[in-house]
Amino acid sequence: MAPQQEYIPRNYEVDSSFADSPSSIFLESKENNKPVVKFSVEAVRPGVFRTTFTSETHPLPPRPSVKRPGAALANGTHAPEPLSEKKKQISSGDVVASIEFDDVPLVTVGFRDQEKPLHSDLPFRSYVLDGPGVAHYTRYNKNTLHVGLGEKSAPMNLSNRK
Repeated sequence: MAPQQEYIPRNYEVDSSFADSPSSIFLESKENNKPVVKFSVEAVRPGVFRTTFTSETHPLPPRPSVKRPGAALANGTHAPEPLSEKKKQISSGDVVASIEFDDVPLVTVGFRDQEKPLHSDLPFRSYVLDGPGVAHYTRYNKNTLHVGLGEKSAPMNLSNRK
């Protein structure tokens, strides 16, 4: 059996089956002879965003080990700021998530008054169906400290490790 190739879904549109919400955006990629891919970004808590990337061949786990938290947003502080037809911002306190979906969905998260983002996806290749799983590609700032605990013995600083 040949290994399944990597597939980068493109040409996302707003998914009309979901109600327009000020704290979330739901996208759908429908390409000929390719699986329908659904992508969403939701403000879950102040400063916390959840992305979901699924398809019929790559669904969410049927019995997740942790209950999925609902959005607990208060007092309308999370208002969308539509910038264009293919770009949206979701504000959550002092943190802003910008979602561009001209080609692939690009999520950039940062503080409202800060020019450099805290997190940004890799252009042209952010979310990928990769064989039986999915992959998420982000930009890496070589001066960022990546700390890990628990899975196996390793130094605290996990930067530049494979």
